[in-house]
Amino acid sequence: MTIEEGIVFLTKIVGEGSLCNRESTIQLLEELDFLPLAITQAAYYISRQDSTITRYLELMHKTEKDRVRLASWNFRDSTRYRQMRNAVTTTWFISFNQIKSSDPSAADLLGFLAYLEPKAIPRSLLPALDSEEEIEFAIGTLCCYGFLTRRETGDMFDMHSLVQLSTRAWITESRKTEQTITTVIQHMNETFPSSQYTNRAIWREYLPHAVGILQRDEVKDLSERYILLSKVGNCVLADGRAKEAVSLFQDVVAVRNRTLHEGHPSRLASQHELARAYESNGQIKQAVELLEHVVTVHERTLDEEHPNRLASQHILARAYESNGQIKQAVELLEHVVTVEGRTLDEEHPDRLASQHELARAYQSNRKIERAVELLEHVVTVGERTLDEEHPDRLASQHTLAWAYKSNGKIKQAVELLEHVVTVRERTLDEEHPDRLASQHELAGAYKSNGQTKQAVELLEHVVTVHERTLDEEHPDRLASQHELAGAYKSNGQTKQAVELLKHVVTVEGRTLDEEHPDRLASQKALEDMKQSMAVEVIENMYQCIHLDMGT
Repeated sequence: MTIEEGIVFLTKIVGEGSLCNRESTIQLLEELDFLPLAITQAAYYISRQDSTITRYLELMHKTEKDRVRLASWNFRDSTRYRQMRNAVTTTWFISFNQIKSSDPSAADLLGFLAYLEPKAIPRSLLPALDSEEEIEFAIGTLCCYGFLTRRETGDMFDMHSLVQLSTRAWITESRKTEQTITTVIQHMNETFPSSQYTNRAIWREYLPHAVGILQRDEVKDLSERYILLSKVGNCVLADGRAKEAVSLFQDVVAVRNRTLHEGHPSRLASQHELARAYESNGQIKQAVELLEHVVTVHERTLDEEHPNRLASQHILARAYESNGQIKQAVELLEHVVTVEGRTLDEEHPDRLASQHELARAYQSNRKIERAVELLEHVVTVGERTLDEEHPDRLASQHTLAWAYKSNGKIKQAVELLEHVVTVRERTLDEEHPDRLASQHELAGAYKSNGQTKQAVELLEHVVTVHERTLDEEHPDRLASQHELAGAYKSNGQTKQAVELLKHVVTVEGRTLDEEHPDRLASQKALEDMKQSMAVEVIENMYQCIHLDMGT
């Protein structure tokens, strides 16, 4: 049924006077999946109750119980026998029971699908049966009844949301809600992949369904919920959505702090994950505080070479660096790199990641030559072992370019960063932190290379996105504003530069320690700009006086 056909169908029952506006009417038709029986029932309800489409939509959006009540409302149809019932749920309950009798596997699959999102259900997410033939037969049964639609690709399905609603009501009536939802979340935990880059295509398909399950009231008291929360949190964080990750991990940490002892691995793991999210979200002090606790417990309970102990030390060092504690960061990372150099292969991702992080710390500590040497090694190994689009390979190339710029190798920096930006713009969303970071760094390289207009243009884009997506106090937002102010100054836009730097200095004065390198750098840049403006004013006055005397 098309939109126009749906409007005509609805108008025949409720009359044109009940159609508030075209937008609300189309929204209702979409909510009802353009199903004739559902549209008929909604129309009779609106007409009989002297209601409106807007009010009906409000009822649909209240709670699941309200939606079930609406779908269960009976209307009289003169074309059918008086004793027959017309409610959507009643009509479908008959079909559900027929499926249960003739194909129990299809009925089980129907119950599983009822708790997923209605659109883009991956074939790989469906539970396995005894054989491939059995699962295909079950899918075929549901497709024949019109409850499931197979997309042209064959490995993705859609399901009417009203079918899902009615199925859940049927399951509730059968007193099997707890059993079914437990089976669903257990299967999701078993199937949901790790957040590794190689799994990204899979977990991006699974994420909407996992998030939908986690939001359901029926799973709030299930222990399995927190396993899935952690998996989803890690994937969301890998996708650059730090705020969402913080919220998810805070939920996990709250429960595990309440139910597990201080040294329990799961409790420490959740605290580690939350700290990572804090650091990515610019909540550096919270990250440092939490990681210092985790590292203290790990150093008391785990061997020096234990991967969990080394991982928490690595992340703490990174947080130290973000917090301006550069010496502590270098010291801790040198320890981690030494231990991993003794225990891990040269190409091991953890070893390379720690070397990368140590190089960043060296650069922050103005040991540029050591940073370049270490980064060139990491990049060489990464280019030999990782795909061009792999995040770790791109991250090390980004940092090497940053080091090149600091070391005066501007052309090499520009060339490498243009490559990184090209790949990230092809593979990451516009708001992804890694994409924005590489654009920021490329703009800085452009400025150093005398390409001021390109620098301003790129930084204005980065700042615009940051101001839309990040809190005012986020370090990345402040860093891009600082860099843009410098580009404005180079481009002769001194007033805009001073105005922007004043804002940065004000915020950093409120949020960073007095000796934090970023705060000191912004204060110095602002003072330099003010002095430059004063010199310009004096020179202009001198020129004016000189001209007046000449006349």
